[in-house]
Amino acid sequence: MIKAIAELDPTSNFRVKGAVSIGCRAVKAMCKVCGGKVIGLKLLEESYLCSTCDNPVEPIRGEAQFTCSLPYFVVPDEIKEALGDAKPKELEVVPAYSSLERTIPNSYAYFTQSGAIYCTGNGETAKRYNKDARGFVNITCPGENCKLFQPQKCRISGTFYFYVPDVDIVSGGYKLVTKSKLTLINIVTTLKKITSSDGLISRMPLTMRIAERKRSDGKKYRIVELIPPTVSMSEFASIAGAKVAAISAAGGG
Repeated sequence: MIKAIAELDPTSNFRVKGAVSIGCRAVKAMCKVCGGKVIGLKLLEESYLCSTCDNPVEPIRGEAQFTCSLPYFVVPDEIKEALGDAKPKELEVVPAYSSLERTIPNSYAYFTQSGAIYCTGNGETAKRYNKDARGFVNITCPGENCKLFQPQKCRISGTFYFYVPDVDIVSGGYKLVTKSKLTLINIVTTLKKITSSDGLISRMPLTMRIAERKRSDGKKYRIVELIPPTVSMSEFASIAGAKVAAISAAGGG
């Protein structure tokens, strides 16, 4: 087979049509229904919703916003409708690309207050903005030993691209952005388990779910896990083949 044709990635036309997350912006607020102080979740653009009763709440004046972790995925309306669940704790997903690097690109990244990228690296080399050069210059990246990483100016950042088979896949798929090292490790580890010897990810359904963990001090935190199905090799091939065929027919893989 002609090499250029053999190396074509059938998923190169993947389009992101929405985002999935396990958290949102929040603020301390007053809820008339609950009758007191609550956490107001920024789940809607125009208002905050009570974390207890889901009714609109009024933010307390002077209170600063913060990021709030949730025990369920925040998903677009079409996923809620397809699943019949507004707060799903797990989703069936299919990797967007056959390439690991494209499915979950990740790096150490430092953003300025305006949201512009200042420095990005892979633990060995990095590109950092230099005002004298008026552009990015190559530097050594010490990863978590970097002086910018310690005060959390530099953070691990990754984006997982995937389809949700229960939703129309013709129009595209979704992304999950994470700054959690454990979440990143969980997703990459599972994807490597279903990657062939020639470096191609199997296009099979995986379960993406939220898991709760406890720190040594007793405080709880949440991460995302990616779970492969427990099947025999023949079932594995059958499931993967069916999903590839469906996505290919839709023009996505």
